[in-house]
This record gives sequence, C-alpha cells and structure tokens, in this order.
Amino acid sequence: MPKQNREQTRDQKIVQWIRSRSQQGQLTKTAELLQETEIPSRELLNKELEALASKGTATDLQWIDGQDERYFFSTKTMVPGYAAILARQEDRDLAGMIADTVRNDSKTYPRPTPIRVFQREPFRLAEDELADVLEQMKRQEEYADIQRITASTGAAYLFSEDYLKPVRARTMVKLAEEIEDE
Repeated sequence: MPKQNREQTRDQKIVQWIRSRSQQGQLTKTAELLQETEIPSRELLNKELEALASKGTATDLQWIDGQDERYFFSTKTMVPGYAAILARQEDRDLAGMIADTVRNDSKTYPRPTPIRVFQREPFRLAEDELADVLEQMKRQEEYADIQRITASTGAAYLFSEDYLKPVRARTMVKLAEEIEDE
C-alpha cells in the first residue's frame, strides 16, 4: 500500500476513534490512541492530530491538556464544557472542576450552583467526597471567590463573588427554594 494511502487510512482511523468515543460520552487519551495506531511517540501523535485539525479534514477534533495527559474529543457530539468536566475528573482535579462549574454558572447565567448537582451526572461525587473537596477549597487561595449560601430549607449553593454579588446570590437562592417548595 502506498505511504499516502496508509497515512490517510491511519488518519481516518484516528478521527473515527475519537469521534466514536466522543459519541459515547468519553474522552480519548493520547495513550489510548498510541495503542490503536502505529505512531511511535506522543509527540508525533500530537503533531499529527494538530495537522489533521489544521488541514480542515477534522476541524471538529479538539483537545484539552490535562495534568499528565492530553484528552481528545469531537465537537460534533461533545461540547467543550462537558469535555472539560471529564478531563478534570480524569485528572482527579475535583476542586478545579467544581470551581470552573460554579464560576461559569455565576458568570454566564448568572446564578448560584446547587451543591447537589455535583452528586449527579456528569460529576457523580459521593456525598463525603464532595464534602471533603469543599472543605479543602475553603483553605486554598485560588478558590477564595467561591462562596457558600445555605437556604432556609437547608439546601446549599455555591457562587463566585467575581461574577455574582452576594446579595443577588442570596436573593436568587431564596427565590429558587421558594419555587421548589410550591
């Protein structure tokens, strides 16, 4: 088989593998791609994927650089925000994952984030694990903007003071809890 056809077939295999895993709600690690291809090193694989994206043949392929791994996904079936959550989970950067989510909610919507969402999909944190992470975050300067509000119903919420004023956050929590009680 001519070299160009082998490369095209390998490129197609890489693209299809990433797209397929993204469709299943999974990221693809560099290590997994190395096992599936004949590419001998991480550096060459990363260069090839960057070239594929820049050629225009796979513009939907994106990646997130984790602590020790690069994670690939397709924007055809996975939004970057969801991919970022999965990457933080893979890296076990739970505090960063929570902070990113709270900051995004506070900035984008703007609204406080119910703590209970971190026990559901896609986060899936156990109650004790979540409590431990939130306690650790209180002691870390990089999360000083993340504040907690507890409603009269006992429901706890988080918000970022960088994007949402405490008075507004409290009002929104109060309204949310009143509506849920009805």
